[in-house]
Amino acid sequence: MKTARLHKTGEGLKIEQVPIPEIKAREVLVEVKASGICGSDLHYRNGISPVGKLPIILGHEISGVIAEKGGEVKHLNVGDRVCVHYLISCGNCLFCRRGLENLCQKALMIGKHLDGGFAQYVKVPAANIIKLPSNVPFEQGAIIGCAVSTAFHALRRSRLREGESVLIYGVGGIGAHAIQLAARIYGASSIIAVDVAEDRLKIAR
Repeated sequence: MKTARLHKTGEGLKIEQVPIPEIKAREVLVEVKASGICGSDLHYRNGISPVGKLPIILGHEISGVIAEKGGEVKHLNVGDRVCVHYLISCGNCLFCRRGLENLCQKALMIGKHLDGGFAQYVKVPAANIIKLPSNVPFEQGAIIGCAVSTAFHALRRSRLREGESVLIYGVGGIGAHAIQLAARIYGASSIIAVDVAEDRLKIAR
């Protein structure tokens, strides 16, 4: 399969052919239809944040179609449209048992520790797969697991209530989604966006 792999930080990705991943009983093989470029990917490429191995296939914002499933996977079928939750938690530690998988000390991240979505195929634990409705384009579905959910989590932690005002610092990918979520889901009466870049402020407006 064709991939874009990072061999050395500070250098560009290399387009290469590698074998299609082999899946285990509780995994699925996703044919990638869209993969977002997150700010984290730029940090990995530039050496600002470390990756778990080199070479590695980056990309954790992934959507696609299930091409193959393991023998123990019952709730998914070949051909299902899906997006990927990129954090693979252990499921057994104190944080995981409390529903705080994002704090799992043994967590592995697709596209950082394990090969990710800058490829034609990616293998993913079935537990990390979310079915994508037919009316959601793959390009939008790819970012649900990162940019959209991060903004949603921040707003939920803020305990924003309908009719309240909210101030959002930074109108990058996450900030832009926070603005939309604050307006459409939380019903904020006033949304104030702060940024130093005029083009981003235009997006906010």
